[in-house]
Amino acid sequence: MILRNEQVGRLGHSSPKLKIITTEIDTKNLSPAQVVVRNELSSINFKDKLLWLSTGTFGRHEFQALGFDGVGSVVFSGGSSAHTVGSKVIFFGSDEHRSEQAGLQTYSVHDSDLLYPLGSMSPITAIKLGVPGFTALRALQIALEQAKPSMRILILGSSGGVGSNALNFFCSFFSLVQGINISREINKSSEAGRAIFAMPESQLMPGRWDFIFDTLGGPILGAAIRFVKQDGVLVSSGNVLGNFSTVPLAPFYSRNVRILGLNLRSDAERHFTVILKIASRPEIQKIVSETPAEFLNFDAVAQHLTAKNSPSGTRKLIRVNEFLRGEANSNNAESYA
Repeated sequence: MILRNEQVGRLGHSSPKLKIITTEIDTKNLSPAQVVVRNELSSINFKDKLLWLSTGTFGRHEFQALGFDGVGSVVFSGGSSAHTVGSKVIFFGSDEHRSEQAGLQTYSVHDSDLLYPLGSMSPITAIKLGVPGFTALRALQIALEQAKPSMRILILGSSGGVGSNALNFFCSFFSLVQGINISREINKSSEAGRAIFAMPESQLMPGRWDFIFDTLGGPILGAAIRFVKQDGVLVSSGNVLGNFSTVPLAPFYSRNVRILGLNLRSDAERHFTVILKIASRPEIQKIVSETPAEFLNFDAVAQHLTAKNSPSGTRKLIRVNEFLRGEANSNNAESYA
């Protein structure tokens, strides 16, 4: 089976316009463990904005595909795959395989074990959660496993997509939850940035929090762990403030504190069934139904990607078929065969 595929993204940095590349997918060339999904829904996440606005090469590929998550139907399933043709699935693309796994294209190719059946969850609910929502649910799962309803919980970066979801989800299950809004666009030269990046790195402070969920990384990680209580946990899922952090040793040997790294793509392999059960709970369903979402057409995506500010709070969703049909009348599109 040969599938004609249209893919949206960026080719180099010479033009501000979205590019549409037409390719073919020959299923004879796929491995028995691979699956092809016809994409129905995708989104534009913060990482897509970083990709678009980056001045250098983002990743390894000349063509930078968009859509780090997607929902669709299986149209081809290899002989060793557990997925059946026609089943609804969600996926989370990787940096290393952006072109094959991006959501903003007609078809995407995935390894079978990195596709997750939706079960009874609706496609709209799944994409409204997307990478940010499911990441927050995984953090919630870790917290619930601590079996301490009276835990004091801190969410760092509570205005971002992951953090805002986490704040809403955690408040439905725990009574003592606080969020701290630290902008992901903060820099060392700003007044707030100078204070954050100059935080003491080694002093052990009085324990305040049983569980900290940090979505920012950088100097925040080292500063936050100093305030974790005895046998507490810090879960780290982001690095928008930097890859490097000086972490004091005292919390580990004095208070038996743990740091857990959270990467949705690797965690979902082992935990997605449980995450999906948590997502189906009435408390979570209510929050997701009330989460603001905006469906973007071709021109709206182009404008959103080039805008300097990227406020969080509203999910930017895309109906893939309508999106690709709309590009023919857009002034922001360039097509290549």
